[in-house]
Amino acid sequence: MLNLSQTPGVSVPPAGSASATAIRRLQKDYAKLMEDPVDGINAIPNEDNILEWHYCLRGSPDTPFHGGFYWGKVIFKENFPWSPPAITMITPNGRFATNVRLCLSISDYHPESWNPGWTVSAILIGLHSFMNENQPAAGSIPGKPEDQRQLASASKEFNVKYREFRRFFPQLVHEWTGVYPSPGEPNVAPKMLPQHATPHGVPVPDLSNHSSRAAFNLALGRDVAAGIPGPGGNPLHPFHGILPFGAVGGAGGPAGPPGPPQAPPPAPPGGYMMRMMRGPPNPPGPPQYHDLIAIAQAQEQARQQVVQAAIVHRQQAQQIAMQEAAIAQERLRQNAALAAQRMQMAENYQYQAPPIPPPQQRVLRPRAHQDGVNERRAEMLERLGMGQDQNGVRRNTRRMVPAGQVAPPKELDKPE
Repeated sequence: MLNLSQTPGVSVPPAGSASATAIRRLQKDYAKLMEDPVDGINAIPNEDNILEWHYCLRGSPDTPFHGGFYWGKVIFKENFPWSPPAITMITPNGRFATNVRLCLSISDYHPESWNPGWTVSAILIGLHSFMNENQPAAGSIPGKPEDQRQLASASKEFNVKYREFRRFFPQLVHEWTGVYPSPGEPNVAPKMLPQHATPHGVPVPDLSNHSSRAAFNLALGRDVAAGIPGPGGNPLHPFHGILPFGAVGGAGGPAGPPGPPQAPPPAPPGGYMMRMMRGPPNPPGPPQYHDLIAIAQAQEQARQQVVQAAIVHRQQAQQIAMQEAAIAQERLRQNAALAAQRMQMAENYQYQAPPIPPPQQRVLRPRAHQDGVNERRAEMLERLGMGQDQNGVRRNTRRMVPAGQVAPPKELDKPE
């Protein structure tokens, strides 16, 4: 187990500190939870910090928690899923202490048993199941069944009193009160519908009396609101030397050397936490909406304004669409006219081929010095005995030899 400090409460990691792996995993778990919701369990992450989740468990039938709705938080580490989350419960329930870390095998009390494969749905299912058991653990209280039934019947009105619950679960608030919460509403609780109101005679608990701060001071043996001194001067008390939350000197700080107990001063002691726990001298009753009908009418008027704005926006969009359609039709008409004009020009066009010039006749001209060449050629032929007769016909100089005989050698002309 972790060596937890004695100061209660769970710190939320700052926004933007989650790793990329944690963001992807939590987004995947949220998508799976929306696609396949678990009966009796609502959960949603804080849009400003994905490491902070709010859940609301519906009490199981045949248990003292039947009819109750239990609001709490699951605080994930920056390196989730490699580290387990911290789990707290805010609504008084008689099974767990409020605003303290609960000891579960799926929480940061037992990191040795944590499985990175467990999803947000599996964590809340395990918490819901463990709530119906009577197994003691750190953060659990031995509540009586009759007290648990009373807390279950008052859980709706308790949850609705707090703006944080109304922010994350507006559908439940509308179901119980008939009014949808809005961001700019006054920080007062809407009036419960008769079928969801707390039964007469059942007190609605207050967070200051069911918080880890009150439980811690009770463990110290002090009632700060009543001014009852505790074990500050008793060295044998197990919490000797620790001041209660709200006392002067800070929460969980050393009280200094022991001394004789002193009576509380008549004037209210200082300190912001002390004043918050004591409350005003004459605390007024729980604030309620005085005129639920007026608020419903205001919301209806706001809804009508939104509807009217949507109608005007739709009309403007339709008008713009009609103008764009008219412009498109005009462009089509212009393009069609231009195409027809071009087609008419193409039909009227006649192609005229350029005139072809007549073929030129070749004129053969005699070569230069051709007469001298012919004379030399005739002289050479004459000397070889290959001249021409008077008619210009070439004489045949080939000797006729019968077949099978060999022609005698030609007698050359002997010089004279």
